Amino acid sequence: MSLFGVGGWLFANRGWLPLPVVLAQLLTSRSLAWEFNPRVWIGLSLVVIGESIRIWAVGYIGNRSRTLRDDVTGLEIRGPYALCRNPLYVANILIWAGIGGVTSWLWLVVWLVLIIPYYNVIVRFEESNLHSIGASYMSYLKAVGRWFPSQNQLSEVKVTSDQKWNLFAALRSERTTLCAIVSILCSLWFL
Repeated sequence: MSLFGVGGWLFANRGWLPLPVVLAQLLTSRSLAWEFNPRVWIGLSLVVIGESIRIWAVGYIGNRSRTLRDDVTGLEIRGPYALCRNPLYVANILIWAGIGGVTSWLWLVVWLVLIIPYYNVIVRFEESNLHSIGASYMSYLKAVGRWFPSQNQLSEVKVTSDQKWNLFAALRSERTTLCAIVSILCSLWFL
């Protein structure tokens, strides 16, 4: 199977694929009840920062972030998308690292070692699909970094939507992610 095929499969299954790692973490970690040390606070902070970035991004992109189809429906360049092309995946990396960090430094590293290549393959698959947008996407590629902010400007890229950032829509779209985060953290805390 080609990298493109693997990326498509990972993209279509990205909602459940981290769950075996979560299960392994649950089975190998002891309960965190009342254990508040710096590592736990760092882990929880990473989760909060990651979910905050997700809410910011989803407030612009809306339910398109939930699609499992690989067809392209437009280009979002506002909000966090003006800083990096993949703020949702950056946020997910922070969330998974934070979930690992609440139990041990080892789990934080395990999550980073597994999740960064995982999202890198998905991003490359998505980028290959976004080329169909044309010149505006090519300008966006040059102006905005894949993972980190760059010094370039977005002046050549045209906004294709007049939709404003919407907190209510973001929270409605994020309800499953928020429930999953709370469920995982409560399981780590009390089991």
